[in-house]
Amino acid sequence: MPFEEPPATSIWREMDHSKREMVNILDLIFHVYITEIEEGLKVRVVTEGCDRVPVKLEFCFTPNCIVSGESFDLTGEPGQSIVIKSGYVEVRKGTNIINIGPGFGKHNYASEMRGSEFWSKSEYTVYFTDYTNIDRTVYIK
Repeated sequence: MPFEEPPATSIWREMDHSKREMVNILDLIFHVYITEIEEGLKVRVVTEGCDRVPVKLEFCFTPNCIVSGESFDLTGEPGQSIVIKSGYVEVRKGTNIINIGPGFGKHNYASEMRGSEFWSKSEYTVYFTDYTNIDRTVYIK
């Protein structure tokens, strides 16, 4: 809905949205189940409610790590990111190794997604993305 009176700025993030009438409010419910498994963690994310909303899982890592997938190998630079479309991603820093997956990448709307935290300018970020409603399981080993 538009504002009853024009806002003081045309910049979306600077507008006082508390002065805007709310109608047709839709619920989007997240259920996150984290289970400890022998090799690490099993994370299941299930959504219900509003359909076709872009969502993301994000994993931030210490920069200058080595990030590898089935068809790529790169250095994770500070403030940079990647969307993993499928398979597992391995992140290495020194002798520490973590594997996350299976990945899913249905869109690239991740680093500046409205309503989410700003992307890290000091870390390297791995994104898994999709549209609601989802039932996704990711393993962190």
